[in-house]
Amino acid sequence: MLRTHYAAAIGCARGNALDEIMREVWTRYGAGQLTD
Repeated sequence: MLRTHYAAAIGCARGNALDEIMREVWTRYGAGQLTD
């Protein structure tokens, strides 16, 4: 029960975090701070 709730919370947070991370990455890439 707790595991299911935890997994659901992680899934939701992961979606939001991924969107935020991608935005951060593209912002840095556009600013030229990210080097490959």
